Amino acid sequence: MATVKEKTDMTSLLLRSEGFQVVELWEHEFAEQKKTNPQLQKFLKSHSLQDRLNPRDAFFGGRTNALKLFYEGSAKYVDFTSLYPWVNKYCVYPIGHPEIITKDFKDVDSYFGLILCRVIPPRALYLPVLPYRCQGKLMFPLCRTCTENIQQTICTHSDEERALTGTWVSEEVKLAKRKGYIIAEIYEVYHFPSTSDCLFKHYIDLFLKIKQESSGWPREYENNICKNPGRRQVAKLALNSFWGRFGMNTNKGQLTFVNNVATFNKHINDPKKQIKNIYLPSEEVAAIQWQSSQNFVKQDTSTNIFIAAFTTAWARLKLYQEMDKLGENVLYHDTDSIIYASDGMNDPPLGNFLGEFTDELEGDEITTFVSGGPKNYGYKTKNGETCCKIRGFTLNYRNIQLLNFYSVRDLILSLDDTVITLCNPAKICRDPKKRKIVNKVEMKNYRIVYDKRVIKNKYNTLPYGY
Repeated sequence: MATVKEKTDMTSLLLRSEGFQVVELWEHEFAEQKKTNPQLQKFLKSHSLQDRLNPRDAFFGGRTNALKLFYEGSAKYVDFTSLYPWVNKYCVYPIGHPEIITKDFKDVDSYFGLILCRVIPPRALYLPVLPYRCQGKLMFPLCRTCTENIQQTICTHSDEERALTGTWVSEEVKLAKRKGYIIAEIYEVYHFPSTSDCLFKHYIDLFLKIKQESSGWPREYENNICKNPGRRQVAKLALNSFWGRFGMNTNKGQLTFVNNVATFNKHINDPKKQIKNIYLPSEEVAAIQWQSSQNFVKQDTSTNIFIAAFTTAWARLKLYQEMDKLGENVLYHDTDSIIYASDGMNDPPLGNFLGEFTDELEGDEITTFVSGGPKNYGYKTKNGETCCKIRGFTLNYRNIQLLNFYSVRDLILSLDDTVITLCNPAKICRDPKKRKIVNKVEMKNYRIVYDKRVIKNKYNTLPYGY
């Protein structure tokens, strides 16, 4: 049986014998060029050939970013009560099989499902609607080219250069249209004629009841309610982690050990597998790290990417609804929370029910707020307390002496390349090749890297393409 290389050489020879000019390129070389060659990137982006809709492309995460890097004044911190359980209980989900539409498209308002399309964002929209993956991050831009180039200057690009192409949940596309986005072209639609707004209602009710009964309040229901932190945590996990199973990536990396050449060659030449790495743990055994090729991923009946995509989309729309009311007073937002400048008149109503805001500071107020980007912020309150949260850094007693609210504030105010280095002398790490747990010295550098919006005067920001 011919190997993949031999088959490729035979095809190349046949094409050349017919008079064609053949240019050969290894796949990894082309993949590298797509990352590093600006001309190739520009060509691929502007090419009219459009692939078919992949439902997983519509599955985006939560919306997280800082809109103002520094603020002094009265500010409040509110977060939603169980945002994802609220979505699961009250929002509309698709059920059944979709109608796949590739021509004779109607207005987007007549569809419920996923839409693969090209849109032209408006100008001067402070809070863009549609998510867009770029630079390995989830952005919300008004210009594709500015985002790809991390352009911190005024946008002068044409509509064609600004256009975004992607797959989005139909409800986000409808909101985008109302906010001024132009639907330039629709490529494909997955439309669900059947929907349900009570798909997970009883599940949420069951575990929400357990969570509330285990929280220890209110007093008027003492006969049924008993504080039980463990039981409450289990119920909370069942509520918040429930939907994530539907969006689980079933194409996980695999590790296979082989001890003979025939089996080794069989794995290497299998077109259904993508080889990620090969190493020799011993002289007699080879370890092959691989993943299934995209077209050969086995379907898992316990997952449903449509449910996962709609869950995160409804959550982003709920967050956007509240952010839109606050406008430029929003300082920072996470998946289910908002820090905003308060004037005493713009405070959203608070409550304890699903989907309602609660006061994260329990009556206290923020007087100074700083942020270096998503999951990277600190604040000082009216009562004199300080808080600093930075993803990826363990702020224990040793580290917090160097990295804290005051040091982050100084870096933000200077906006220079100053680095704060933290040392962990005994980081617990995994050595995957030797299959061991080891301790290593870990050095981490903290610096301000903000590239999800354009930084303007007075530490304000605007979306790319504003």
